[in-house]
Amino acid sequence: MAYITEGEPDALALVEAGYSVDEVLSVPNGAPVRSSEEPEESDRYRYVDAGLQEGLSHTKRFVLLTDNDPPGLALRQDLARLLGPARCW
Repeated sequence: MAYITEGEPDALALVEAGYSVDEVLSVPNGAPVRSSEEPEESDRYRYVDAGLQEGLSHTKRFVLLTDNDPPGLALRQDLARLLGPARCW
């Protein structure tokens, strides 16, 4: 399982709360202003492809911990599309 947060302070809070540092990730540069039509083609999400190639593709479940504002919802939508909606909670 991997926990993906919108920002570093949220990731640090999870680690402080006892979650394993090996399971907690933060997206670089925070959330986008709006969802992408084709997140697979966006330079903004190159880190997702790199992470999947480096082993995240074996992760069975991603817990997306984004804010409930428009940018956070856009990030959640894009990440679910990139990681596979069946694996995202």
